[in-house]
Amino acid sequence: MLKAGAIILSIGAGLQCIVSILSLIISIAGNAPMLQMVFTDNEISALDAKVVETTKSLAILHNSGAVLVTLLFLIIIWTSLVSGHKWAFWTLLFAGVWGHVFWFISDRFIGNETLIVNIVFAAIFSAGISLAGYGIFK
Repeated sequence: MLKAGAIILSIGAGLQCIVSILSLIISIAGNAPMLQMVFTDNEISALDAKVVETTKSLAILHNSGAVLVTLLFLIIIWTSLVSGHKWAFWTLLFAGVWGHVFWFISDRFIGNETLIVNIVFAAIFSAGISLAGYGIFK
C-alpha cells in the first residue's frame, strides 16, 4: 500500500509540476493564464498596464514556487516516504492539505474557474496520502 500511495502521490505531484512549468512559461512569454481564464481579450486590453504586470508577476512567483514544492514533494516521497518515515507522511499530509485548502479558497475569488482541476488534484492527493498512511500505520 505504501508504494502504491507513493506512486499516486508522484503522479499528482508530477502533473502539478508540468502544469506549473507550462503556466510559468506562458506567464513569462505573455499574459498570466489566470487573466485569460477570468477576462476576455478586450477586458484585458482595457486593464491598466500595472494591473496586468502585477498579475503576471504574481503568476510567475506562484508558479516558480509551485514547481519547487512539487519537486520537493517528489524528493520526500522517494527518499523518505517509501522508506516508511513517519515524518515524511506528516510533512506531505500537512503541506498537501494546506495547499489544496488554499487553492480552493483562491478559486472562489475567480468564480471557481479551476474547480474541476482542484477537485481532481485533491482526489489524487487524498488517494495517495491515504494509501501511504495505511501502509505506514497499519
